[in-house]
Amino acid sequence: MRIDEINSKEDFILFLKQLTNDIEKNNQDWENQDLSSYFESMQAWIEDTDDSNFEGGLWEVMSKIILAPKYYE
Repeated sequence: MRIDEINSKEDFILFLKQLTNDIEKNNQDWENQDLSSYFESMQAWIEDTDDSNFEGGLWEVMSKIILAPKYYE
């Protein structure tokens, strides 16, 4: 599911299920594999990211924030 397709609570729930499945199958692809580094990376991404990433609907913005630590150091 693409981030820009997440427009509702139901979409967000599906996104979280897919993300859970991804980390279980592909955790070697995740930059942050433990919860503390995941949250640290989330905070850093929020601080460093351009404000344009916070445009869009609530569900889309929340999805961006939750997905960012997968790739962001």
